[in-house]
Amino acid sequence: MRSTHRESALRENTISQGASDIIYYVPGYFAPLALRRNPGNWNVVSHASRSTRRDQIHQKKQAKRNASLTSISELRSLMTNDYRSLVLAAGEKYRLVPIDVSFTEALFEAVHESRGELMHFVSWYYPEYSIEDARRWLQARERERSECRAYDFAITDVQTGELVGGCGIDRIQTKDRQGNLYYWVRTSRKDEGAATAAAAAVASFGLSSLHLIRLEIVVAETNFVAQSVAEKIGASREIRLPNRLILGGQIQHAYLFSLLDRTTESKR
Repeated sequence: MRSTHRESALRENTISQGASDIIYYVPGYFAPLALRRNPGNWNVVSHASRSTRRDQIHQKKQAKRNASLTSISELRSLMTNDYRSLVLAAGEKYRLVPIDVSFTEALFEAVHESRGELMHFVSWYYPEYSIEDARRWLQARERERSECRAYDFAITDVQTGELVGGCGIDRIQTKDRQGNLYYWVRTSRKDEGAATAAAAAVASFGLSSLHLIRLEIVVAETNFVAQSVAEKIGASREIRLPNRLILGGQIQHAYLFSLLDRTTESKR
């Protein structure tokens, strides 16, 4: 069968070809035409079908954006007075309460008492650490909490109310729904299970209440106690990170642990 002049012209100006549609650029037309080949003839595909496909793609993208916005909205909803009065149980001996500037003196005392250990295991401590540093840190964390980037808790003794240490989730990425889990305990209260109890409670809060899907824990290679805590709460040791931390002026390797929201795996 001989092709028509229009059909020949179209074939000479092919842009791309799919399984069922062939796209052509026709001289004199502003946009390419989509043609579908049927036995014995060519038909112009309705632009409406193309629009429908674009609409479907747009709807899928919009659904993903809405899901992200929902997650952010849920995070922000936790910034109400309900969150500020939130108390998490960490076993029978400890309670976790949102830490704020009212803990300034107690935080400084706990840090000063533990300076010998903290300088080897955390990056934020330095010998000149002062009560003003503690106050500024707490104020900064308040701002980060208002932006849904960090949730910090004071580990307190149920009986005495003493500040035992700190635990929380920071570096939160709302779009990817992940964050960093940290924990520390003052020297006079170590080896009592406070870090394990607190880390387990905050991890559960992050995965269940904040709807995060991944929590990461970065631990110095020489911090065997913190590594043990991570393993006790069910975190998986993923990889060794060379030159990951600078602690006490020394470059140190670290291990990356992770906790995952297992419910998301069943939805894949």
